[in-house]
Order: sequence, then structure tokens, then C-alpha cells
Amino acid sequence: MALPAQKDTYGCVTADSSKIRHLSDDEFTSELKAALERWTSSRVRGIWFHCNKLDSRFIPILVEHGFEFHHAQPTYCTLTRWLPEDAPSTLPKYPHMHIGCGGIVVDAEATEGSTMKPCCIFQGKFLLMREKKGHYLGWKFPGGLADPNENIYESASREVREETGVEAEGVAVLSFRQVNAAQWKNTGDIYFLIVMKPKDESKKEVTPCTVEAADAKWMTRSEINDLPNELFHSTLRKTLDTYDKWVASGSKGLAMEQTNSPIRRHVQMCTFAVDFTSRM
Repeated sequence: MALPAQKDTYGCVTADSSKIRHLSDDEFTSELKAALERWTSSRVRGIWFHCNKLDSRFIPILVEHGFEFHHAQPTYCTLTRWLPEDAPSTLPKYPHMHIGCGGIVVDAEATEGSTMKPCCIFQGKFLLMREKKGHYLGWKFPGGLADPNENIYESASREVREETGVEAEGVAVLSFRQVNAAQWKNTGDIYFLIVMKPKDESKKEVTPCTVEAADAKWMTRSEINDLPNELFHSTLRKTLDTYDKWVASGSKGLAMEQTNSPIRRHVQMCTFAVDFTSRM
């Protein structure tokens, strides 16, 4: 039998171990050699081989025949091989950026220390928390890594809820930062800060997460201004300055619109664009 593989529009083929699970190691080796000769002669450029964890015995054979690891998930790993010897590989790398989201949650109560007009619903208390462990243990906006299949508003909402117990909804993206270093080699981090408001102003009691949070509470701007730098980082103060400018502008800012993807029609796409219309 010929090793089954599916061609794509980029001149590559994809094989799946689950379709040849019945082969012995010797049979698989023989089929793989024949397939490599066939694909090379037919000018196939790259090979993607998805290996289920039930078929992990195939991995040493693939490595022996020039395949390299591309990525791994709990139930499978993917190996690749680039065939053209006269051209560098153009196979895309596995995603190498983590996405994190934090929520700048502000209630609708006018408080002392705010520089905004009393009519503004975004000049109330700020929801802050402190981590139990980590490199920075001062006050910060609740947040963390996004989970699969979440948009950044959903990620921020979940993180705020998990760490403080407050249900909040996204209003606009205030800012984001990028760091080209993360927990694993060759990975980076993009962290979004989302302006948020409580879903229900009558239900905003703080219940800090007993596992992650050392403390969490609503704080006025005056209380935040009185915090020493070791308890409220200078970067966060700059974030509040940016927040003040956004509020003063009166515009909606970088707001989210949900549409369908033009490429994958049944996949929801979130578009973020500057909206200069008034929030009022």
C-alpha cells in the first residue's frame, strides 16, 4: 500500500499515523522510504506528519529519516521534513506568542482623586489585586493568559472573575505590550489591557481567589496615588495616565466588532479598530 497523505495548495502533503496504525515497524519503514522517493520525484516540498500518542513507536523511525519535531499537544506530536535541497524551508513555525489579557475594571462611582468630570462613568474606583507568588507582588490589574477559543475580551473577563469574583465586561482595548521572551525557548508574550466595567453595579463584591490572590479590592485614585512604587509599579502609573487621556478624549477608542472570517466562513473573527465616535 502507498502511505496515505493529503496534498495542500502549498505543494506539501500531510500524513496521519492513525491511518497506518496497523503497520509493523518494518512495514512502516518500508512504506516511508517508498513515499519519500515518490514525493521527492513529484516535487513535493514539505511533509507534515501527525503522530498520535498511540503510535509513538513511529517517532524514532521518522527522526531517523530526517524528520524534525514541529510541535506537540497532549494527544499527538507533529513532525516535518523539507524535501528541496536547493531552497530553504518555508514551512510555518508553530505559534510562538502567548496572549495575555488584563482588565482595568472601573465602577461608576465618582471618587475623590479623579481628574475627570463627575458625569463620566469611567472615573470610579479601580479593581486591583495582588498575587500570592511571582516576581511582582504589588498591586496590579487582574489578568493572565488567554485560554484556547477565547477572544481577548472573554479572556480578560474570565481572569477578572477568577481572581476577584467580579463579573466584568470589555469596553475597549487601552493598550498592549510585547516582550520577545517568555517561559519557553523561542516564545514571546503579547499582553492586552482592556478597559472594563462591572456587568451589574449592584453586584461587585470582591471575593479574592484563595489559590492565586493574596488580596483584591476596589481602590480610589487617591489610594492608588498614595501607594509606594514597590506596591504599584511605575508602568502601571503610566497605564493610568493613558487611561485618563482615553477618558478625556470621549471617544470609544479601540473597540471590538465581531464578524465572520472571510477565509474560514464559519469561524468568528474579532476586529479591533479605532472608533472616534463618542461613548456618550
